[in-house]
Amino acid sequence: MLGSRRFVWACAVALWGCAARNPSTPQDAAATETAVDVIATLDASAADRGEGDDQPAPGDAPAPRDLGVDDGGVDSGAVGFDVAIDQGQDAASPPLDTGNDTGNDTGNDTGNDTGNDTGNDTGNDVGNDTGNGPATRYRVEASPADVAHIDACEAPGAMRLLVLTDDTRVRVNLPFAFRYWSTDFAAGSPVAVTSNGWASLSNTTSTNRSSSIPATLEPNATLAPYWRDLYVRGGGVCVATLGAAPRRQFVIEWRETLDVNNANTHLTFEVVLHEGSNLIDFSYRSMLNAAGATVGLENPAGTEAVSQCPADAGTWCRPVAGTRFRYVPVP
Repeated sequence: MLGSRRFVWACAVALWGCAARNPSTPQDAAATETAVDVIATLDASAADRGEGDDQPAPGDAPAPRDLGVDDGGVDSGAVGFDVAIDQGQDAASPPLDTGNDTGNDTGNDTGNDTGNDTGNDTGNDVGNDTGNGPATRYRVEASPADVAHIDACEAPGAMRLLVLTDDTRVRVNLPFAFRYWSTDFAAGSPVAVTSNGWASLSNTTSTNRSSSIPATLEPNATLAPYWRDLYVRGGGVCVATLGAAPRRQFVIEWRETLDVNNANTHLTFEVVLHEGSNLIDFSYRSMLNAAGATVGLENPAGTEAVSQCPADAGTWCRPVAGTRFRYVPVP
C-alpha cells in the first residue's frame, strides 16, 4: 500500500509540476487543481492511518522526503544534467587553462625571466663586478718571490721630484686605469705624492705629517708605505712607469729620506701599482734607524684600511730593510 501511495504521489507531483510550468491554458490550471487535491487526499489518508514514514524518529536525521520525487524526477534530472555539463566542462577546462595559461606562463614568462633577466643580471652585474673587482678588501702576502725593489730614479723617463723639501706635495698623473678598493680610477687621474712617505689617489691638497688609518678626514685613498714626518734629501722622490701595456708598473720611490726627529736615518722605500692585475707592492730597501710609522692602504671613503703590520699593532709598525709586501685585491 505504501509503495502504491508513493507511486500515486509521484504521479501527482509530476502532474502538478508540469501544469505549474505552463499555467497559460484552462486545461493546465485544471490539472494543477487536480494534482493539489490528490496530494492533499494522500496526506490526509496517511495521517488517518498513522503512517509516519516521512517523519523522523527522535534523534534520527531528517528523512529525505523529496528524494523519491525530485532526485528521480524532472527536477533531479535537470539538476543532474546541469551538474554533469558544468562539472564536465569545468573539469575539462582546467587542463586547457593549465595547458595554455600555466604552460605559457612557465614556458614564456618564467623562461624569459630566467633566461634574460637573471641571465643578464648574473652575466653583466656579477660578471662585471668579479671581472674588474670589486676589490672590497686586500690580502697581504709577505716576501713574494716575484717582487724585487725597483730603482725608479734610474728608470728611463723617471721624474725626480720634491728634492730637498719638507711637508710638500706634488701632483702626477696615473699612467693607466687602476681599480683601487671598489673604485675605478681612469688613466690620467691625479695622484698626490708627498714628502712624508705616502701618496693618495684622492687628489688631496694635504701634506699631513702623520696620521692613523682609516680616518674620514683628508687625505683618503691613501697608499702609505711609510707615513711619518720626513725630509727629502737630494735623492728626491722618483716617479717612473716601467714595462709595456697591458702589464705596466707605476713606481713611486722615496730615495734617502730623513726622519725629521732623527738625523741619522736613511730611508729608501717605494710603492708599485700593477696595471691589469691591480696588485700593489711595498718594498723597503734601506730603513736605517727607522721608527714606527703608519703603514698600509686606506679606501677612498676613509672607512677601511689594511696593513702588513701585526694584527695587534693595527696600522702602526716599523718596516725592516729588505722586506717586501704584496697587497692582492680580493673580490
